[in-house]
Amino acid sequence: MRTLTAKIPSALADHVAAEARSCGISESAVLRRVLTDRYAKRKPSKRPKTVGQAVKEIIGSIHGGPKNLATNPKYFEGFGK
Repeated sequence: MRTLTAKIPSALADHVAAEARSCGISESAVLRRVLTDRYAKRKPSKRPKTVGQAVKEIIGSIHGGPKNLATNPKYFEGFGK
């Protein structure tokens, strides 16, 4: 088993200690139980999306705008002034 060191607020440490005493188990066992309950229900995380993947999802989502917005010079009049 791997060791993990974490700093937690005193009030939280007091809750963990009280839970450990009431259950008759170690503080580490309390934390393992809580973390297992929290993460056992989750699906393994996927790799984060790339910018390209995120943009691909929204391409074409805006309707009603001009089709030639990026190429028609009239839309650039006054741009950057």
